[in-house]
Amino acid sequence: MAINFHTPVQLVYDLLPSLKKTKGSRVINVTSIDGFISLPANAAYNASKHALEAYSDTLRVDMMPWDVKVAIIEPGTMKTPLALGFWDSWFKTFQEAPVDRRKQYGDAWATAHMTDGTKIVEQIASDLMITVADIMDAIQSRQPKTHYRCGGAAKYFWWPLSNLPVGMRDAVLVKMAYPHPPDALDTEQGRAMVAKSIAHPEAP
Repeated sequence: MAINFHTPVQLVYDLLPSLKKTKGSRVINVTSIDGFISLPANAAYNASKHALEAYSDTLRVDMMPWDVKVAIIEPGTMKTPLALGFWDSWFKTFQEAPVDRRKQYGDAWATAHMTDGTKIVEQIASDLMITVADIMDAIQSRQPKTHYRCGGAAKYFWWPLSNLPVGMRDAVLVKMAYPHPPDALDTEQGRAMVAKSIAHPEAP
């Protein structure tokens, strides 16, 4: 929250008097697809990006009388150290968790989860210059977009998925999050529960 939310908010607050006086000024905040859809295994990051997204949407309206433009950059998975190292960091956090918490999932499950996740990130990660190009457009355009969804996955998969009814969206996300049942659910009854949550999502 300190890096992803409090710092940009403080920076904007400090610069706002000058921005209001400068014709054509703008604020460009970088959130993420995690700012409009909450992906599994990423709760803290999701929270920080949702916070910055909401702040930016509010700021855009508040600044309209001063003609200060506010644009939000929403990259999908990009070829950055943060994205490419996500699952290594996730696995380290898992290993540092208390034993009774890890036992619910199992070390074998965590290893398989990390391996699958790493492969998916490597397959879908896009060229960072896609995001750079959108930032440049937000800087240079007379009428920048309010939201820049960077990359094909952001535009054509994550954004449509985020607009599905909640039950349908959650069914897709839980299937992505649990390709292997955790140890505590690796029973006939547990597997049936997971299958039911995917096949018959609750109504929104």
